[in-house]
Amino acid sequence: MARLIDLLRTLIVMGLSSAMALGFSALRSKLIAVEYGPQGIGLFGSITTLALVATTLLGFGITILGVTTISSHPEGSRDRQVAVVAVRRGALVLTLACGAIFTPVVIGAGTVSRFFAIQQDEIVAVAIATASAILGGSRLAVLNAAGRILALAAATALGPALGTLLTAALILADSPHIIAVAVASPPAITMALALLADRVPGKAVSNISWRVSATHFARAMRLGGYVTAAACVSSGAQFLARFVTSSTQGLEATGQFQAAWVIGATYLGFLFTTFAVDYLPKLSRTRDPLELNRTVNFQLHFALAIMVPAIVILAALREPLMHSLYTGDFGVAASILRLQLLGDLFKLLGWSVAYVLLARADGPRYLLLEAVWGITYLIGISVSGILGEPRLTGAAYTLAYVAYASMALVLARKVGVQLTRASWLFVSGAAVYVSVALLAPIAAIVAVQAIGSVAVLLLALKRWHRNGLLRTRASAEFGASA
Repeated sequence: MARLIDLLRTLIVMGLSSAMALGFSALRSKLIAVEYGPQGIGLFGSITTLALVATTLLGFGITILGVTTISSHPEGSRDRQVAVVAVRRGALVLTLACGAIFTPVVIGAGTVSRFFAIQQDEIVAVAIATASAILGGSRLAVLNAAGRILALAAATALGPALGTLLTAALILADSPHIIAVAVASPPAITMALALLADRVPGKAVSNISWRVSATHFARAMRLGGYVTAAACVSSGAQFLARFVTSSTQGLEATGQFQAAWVIGATYLGFLFTTFAVDYLPKLSRTRDPLELNRTVNFQLHFALAIMVPAIVILAALREPLMHSLYTGDFGVAASILRLQLLGDLFKLLGWSVAYVLLARADGPRYLLLEAVWGITYLIGISVSGILGEPRLTGAAYTLAYVAYASMALVLARKVGVQLTRASWLFVSGAAVYVSVALLAPIAAIVAVQAIGSVAVLLLALKRWHRNGLLRTRASAEFGASA
């Protein structure tokens, strides 16, 4: 039960932080939607995605790399201290490299804008957002690995909050740089807060040479290369999806697609981020195969108990959310979101295994998993474009994560992870429950949600309690299935 209490504590702290960040991010999107309409949302989404792609290419997965590298060493050991210093210094070098790459692009912005629909201030915004995400991400990783949850939560929440307030101020001032500031300010402020929280006295690192830290970081970068390639596939697929949608169905359809993506992937995405704060460091520390299996199955049960009610509630409120967060012009986005939500259930199943691959530094299999998702997603988006039906972009999302989860289950056995019978029952029941709720009328969804969410949570709590008291029985089950 102590494990459950710790996990709930982390979930509450990071959940409140993520909710605050998402609330202000939603307000920022709302401000842009009111000011510019669906076209502004489409432009904002495209520039944000471009910054994400740039961070992926230049950041080498520094946040994930930092957590796994630091957490894999015993707390208080010399190797752990070297790993922390290596992550900090490695991120600084990557940030300087980012600046060197973007400087000529910013200087030649006039020429770039002739070939691409992007202005100089938007290029600067991408550069600032990228550099901030790399340097800030490394410090957030240090805070995460050290278990400094409150500092981590404060930095991740206040960045979007202050960035949104700055965006609102520029709208009132009728500035021409509103979208650029909306993209760049949240990661830049988050970086500043993370650097402030992770202040390091000079004596703490003076006895670790740059040569030692560079050697350590170079070894970690082997996994970073695969993380980068996998993230390129994922981010590139998202960018191409918007490009294909814009090219075949217009910027209006892209705006509808982006609105659904923000509410679905971002609002439920904060749950994945919250889960990962506890899950990834624990996987990186775990060496015993039985404990690894217990961790994966426990996390899957816990995540499903939280995710299933969240999905059904979001389905019930999708239309009011679209009207309140955007405008009345985003009715199509509500239909897209309904089709996306089932996909998040399969995403959770695949995610549970994907993080095991990262913790075990199994880069090739992690890359394969992301490639399956990206290829399937683009195929679905292309079909949506050919048929001229933007609602099918939601079906493409779900189809991609069905393929993602299927491949994850195949790879799970390769790394010694096996789902228990209880996990299979839980996943199957959740899939049926969510499918019925998504097809039902709104009034029925609310009624089913009230009964079903309580049943799911009670079943999960009972299972966790039994796992905590009957470890011998759990170990026997895993051993028999191995």
